[in-house]
Amino acid sequence: MKFFYFFIIVMIFQSCNTTKNVPNTTTSVFWVSGEKTECTGVVKMQCLQVYRGENLNNASWKNFYSSIEGFKFEVGYLQKIEVKEEKLDPKNIPADGSSIKYTLVKVLEKQKDYQSLLNGNCTLQLLNNEPVRSKKLPTLNIDLLKKRVSGTDGCNNYNGKIINAVAAKFELGNIASTKKMCQDMSIANVFNETLRSSSTYQMKGNNLIIYNKASKKALSFTKNKKTEAGLGSQSEPNPILHNIWIAIRVNGEPINKVKTAPLPRMEINLAEMTLLGNNSCNGYYAELEKVTKDQIEFGHLAIEKKLCQDMAIPKKFDRALRNSKKYKIKGLNLMFLDKTGKETILFAKGD
Repeated sequence: MKFFYFFIIVMIFQSCNTTKNVPNTTTSVFWVSGEKTECTGVVKMQCLQVYRGENLNNASWKNFYSSIEGFKFEVGYLQKIEVKEEKLDPKNIPADGSSIKYTLVKVLEKQKDYQSLLNGNCTLQLLNNEPVRSKKLPTLNIDLLKKRVSGTDGCNNYNGKIINAVAAKFELGNIASTKKMCQDMSIANVFNETLRSSSTYQMKGNNLIIYNKASKKALSFTKNKKTEAGLGSQSEPNPILHNIWIAIRVNGEPINKVKTAPLPRMEINLAEMTLLGNNSCNGYYAELEKVTKDQIEFGHLAIEKKLCQDMAIPKKFDRALRNSKKYKIKGLNLMFLDKTGKETILFAKGD
């Protein structure tokens, strides 16, 4: 009998000891977004967003309410990580705690999260690919943390929910706005309708381009960069700059039109951030690097190498264009200036 009780006690001890030593862990792999989001557990807090899959273009992001020991979150970077998941003893779990302990094994991959570039304020420049001419331009503020958009349509204030802003997608929920009536509602009405039809987006330089469900360019914004003091924003480019221009003067001298050669022309596209045209002989192209209300800077100027009968005008135009750093718009004229403020090229608005 004593032996029987001893046997039972030994079995219980071994059973408990075996349960204690059985590894209760697994490993998993998932992506962590470069943006956190507001979430509510026991209290309101900021959660990581994770995706347990491979196709980031169709990712379904979920709030992650726990912490990952050893993991360093980086704003603006997607991280693919391997994580150890360990189930905890229920006796040791706080009332508001997770039943699983997460520990980073290693970072498998890291890449720029272009979604993070959406955050912040921007001002509308093009509506359905046409320059917006209004004293009060519509604005868009994107807050990925709260998954909200807000701004003004040029007359009324609005706000709404972001349903999807992953990869190239940009889908909004219901948008509420104030009901004030302004003297001219044409831009406001088209802007509101267009914003509601948002489907995808593209970041190009300092520009945010939003496409509609038909994949056509619908809205083009310029991001507002904060000043060093953290207040206000840098000046925005004049939307009239987005046009076709014909050169009529170079370095202060009128261009004598030659019958066999056209006047130099230029097309500035603020949506694509490009500058292209013809110098009276050869085509040229450059990407715009910076455009404000009075500054214009572009990268390498690529010019064709064709030789024409008279190369005097093309050569003068090319040199003047390379020296151009600033601009002024007066009426239907665009004036390029060098860094000292001296006129380089005067253009007249084309058809």
